[in-house]
Amino acid sequence: MYERMHKFATIMNTTGNANLDMMVAVTGRKGTGKTSWAIQVVRACLKQQGIDYFSVDKYIAYDNDQVIQKIHELPEGSPLICDEAARFAMGEDWNKAESKQLKKLAAQIRPKHLKIFLCIPRFGWMDRKYREDMITHWAWIPTRGHSIIFTPDDNPGQKDVWHLDDFKRMGKIDMFHDINKILDNISKHRGFWDYFRFPAVDARVYERYMELRDKHVWEQKESYVDQKQYAKVMLYNLYERWAELVEKTSKNRMKRISYQDMVDFLSVHPVSGDRMVAQNTLSGWVREVADSVLKKQTLDNKGVNEGVNDSGEGEDLKSPANNNPV
Repeated sequence: MYERMHKFATIMNTTGNANLDMMVAVTGRKGTGKTSWAIQVVRACLKQQGIDYFSVDKYIAYDNDQVIQKIHELPEGSPLICDEAARFAMGEDWNKAESKQLKKLAAQIRPKHLKIFLCIPRFGWMDRKYREDMITHWAWIPTRGHSIIFTPDDNPGQKDVWHLDDFKRMGKIDMFHDINKILDNISKHRGFWDYFRFPAVDARVYERYMELRDKHVWEQKESYVDQKQYAKVMLYNLYERWAELVEKTSKNRMKRISYQDMVDFLSVHPVSGDRMVAQNTLSGWVREVADSVLKKQTLDNKGVNEGVNDSGEGEDLKSPANNNPV
């Protein structure tokens, strides 16, 4: 009944064995079954490798730290489903330090032949680097139990490799349409590759998935704050709580604001009272800026040194105005 799904799993395994990247974007409205699709395809891949047991704990990552950890720890050829962790691949203004680290790491996974699944609501939300250069297949779940697969146009002269503009000419498509009507439209798309059905995940696996997902989403919600939104809250708190912050800082042994102070004073949303970011997120942002400053200083110093060398080794730089040493 699900022969085409198993055929897709075979292609994934074969591609990985051929030392080629395999990164699949899985999109669809909330509740259509993006993660269920990924789980079922992964189970089919594992079964073909002689592994009958699917571990929710082992093969699904729920935050950025887990993605990094599992990329390093999973055995060669393993699948990895990035659930809420797919936020790192979004083109919005999330934690840029982590996003850059993960983007660099994702580009280096080929030797391990990992099969990466990125679950994300909309394909257009994805960072262009992932969408244009890393994604090998796009699975769209228009309605529960049905998936449509697209592949990129590798023509070197093609700017829109996924032909996203084609969708604008297809009229309205929603999850309540009959699947045959959807296929009539989508099959005309230049990137259309395949269609197959997939079964629901059994209750035991799904319950464990929901348990871990809810736990990690709650624990990691501070990591997904939009930096622009956080900047607005920080400026508001600086304005309203400046005197309080100065008093607190004056009592610190180092006489400077700490990350904890930033969390307690600057990161609290004035309406909800929730902390918007955690200490490790703030420290990551600070390191990102510090790296940029250091890079700028290095380039400036390099320019000065090149100017000295161009003027003649061992000679003083002369002021053009008075011909005196600067």
